[in-house]
Amino acid sequence: MELLDHCPVCGWKKPDGSKEVCRDYLLTMDLFQVVECENCRLRFTNPRPSKKEIAAYYYSEDYISHTDRKSSLMDKAYQYAKLIMLSRKVKMIGKHSKNQEQTLLDFGCGTGDFLLAAEKKGYNAIGYEPGKEAASKAQQKGVRVLCTMEDLRDTITHTKPDFITLWHVLEHMHEYPEIIDTLHDFLNKNGVLVIAVPVSTSKDANHYGRYWAAYDVPRHLYHFTPDTLVSSIVKKGFTFEGKHGLPFDSYYIALLSEKHKKQEQTGLNPGKTKLSISGIVKAATIASASNFSALLKRTPWSGEVYVFKKTE
Repeated sequence: MELLDHCPVCGWKKPDGSKEVCRDYLLTMDLFQVVECENCRLRFTNPRPSKKEIAAYYYSEDYISHTDRKSSLMDKAYQYAKLIMLSRKVKMIGKHSKNQEQTLLDFGCGTGDFLLAAEKKGYNAIGYEPGKEAASKAQQKGVRVLCTMEDLRDTITHTKPDFITLWHVLEHMHEYPEIIDTLHDFLNKNGVLVIAVPVSTSKDANHYGRYWAAYDVPRHLYHFTPDTLVSSIVKKGFTFEGKHGLPFDSYYIALLSEKHKKQEQTGLNPGKTKLSISGIVKAATIASASNFSALLKRTPWSGEVYVFKKTE
């Protein structure tokens, strides 16, 4: 484990103590601390696994974002919501595009479904995915995926993308915020950077506290708020163009959060924990309340998409 003695974004050496102590409900059941910077208010996991250690925390059949599994009700709900959101995500990109014959890089493309959806709409889409198993699944779908930064840099040298998308990727990256400099260099002139992250000040996050599934420690190294994300990206030579809510995120996260509460009470492992009907109804109620609060602009959405334009 590595212990950070300063904020990774602003360098402040006084993290303001523990914000939450959360459990790794996916794999180890170990506890991890989420702290908040006293200066810029960034929330981050500390201590955290090093880059060499973190891979072990992804080795689970229950880590659904790197699989296409549809075996359980939760899996089917996730895949159904993902299918609906793929279309919406492509439309979001289209609002910032003069035409659809442009190059798009999906950074951290997982199993390639967004790449496939973008290609069908006419984008010249390529992906970057360092996870070999996920990259293999993407390549089997016929999309172009690169697995090393060296290969990606070689490709970008010849064709700079007009869009770079990170769909729930940035919170996993040890290289943040330095990776934003790299993506800035990768982008074409006036290119667009699209970042989707969970928001740790949403109504459902406040309700579930340490059980909130989108903390997902230790795989999530950062736990963004709108202010901390936007300010850190703008400093890197971007202007903030706007944001969009991800209404399905709250339902999936609430269902997992209810499972976490049950795991804590029963001591069952993730694969054996099943929600009752009342648990499902409660999750849906909390998620709906969170979305309604976001619609009224009282709190952020559980998951949000932030759009930035390269200016330098």
